[in-house]
Amino acid sequence: MRKELTIDEPIQRKGVPLAAKEAIFTNASLEYRRFRGQGHFPARRIEKGSAMIEMQMENERVEQRRLQQFGEDWIHAIAEGELDRLELFCSPKVNSRVLTPGQFVNLNSAADLVAKYKDWFAELTDFQVEASRVVPIGKRLGISYRFLLRDDEDWFRIEQQLFCTLKDGRVQQLHLLCSGFQRVGTDGQAAPAVGPQAGDQDPVRHGLLEFYGDGSVEGCP
Repeated sequence: MRKELTIDEPIQRKGVPLAAKEAIFTNASLEYRRFRGQGHFPARRIEKGSAMIEMQMENERVEQRRLQQFGEDWIHAIAEGELDRLELFCSPKVNSRVLTPGQFVNLNSAADLVAKYKDWFAELTDFQVEASRVVPIGKRLGISYRFLLRDDEDWFRIEQQLFCTLKDGRVQQLHLLCSGFQRVGTDGQAAPAVGPQAGDQDPVRHGLLEFYGDGSVEGCP
């Protein structure tokens, strides 16, 4: 007949005497309690979780710096007259939608996009970057810049905004909005409206420059 234990009667578990009221706390149950929050297991889990969060945040910071540098390199390539570099930033079959005061065009290659930039800027000099901004917008990268620049003896101000979809570090799709070339007076203010003069402007770059409507400023071809 099995002997009944009293609350204070010692029992044997692997040769170690324990009070009956303590017998329920076996090594297994203690390990379980530690796992549930009284031992070292949660601390290790918290440390691992914190490390993963820190790694994720660092990856996001690296990606932010990479995109910032990408946008700055794009702007510098234009301002420094190294327009061929833009092709290196784009996929060969990049699709570009370009809206200027004179027209809307759809370009289907990096070479065509660079050719368009050369139509705008290749003959201009004395670039000054008045403002620029590079910021991710959802899945796209926003790049904007405003230049003060010279065409022979005339000064112009122009602003362009780009929204780029990147893949494998290159522009896969691009949307560009252009303000047009705004003539600037000698005091740095916008000059009075001047229409195109026959014979003294390049027909490729200036043929479609005027804003349709009031004709007050020059646009981009």
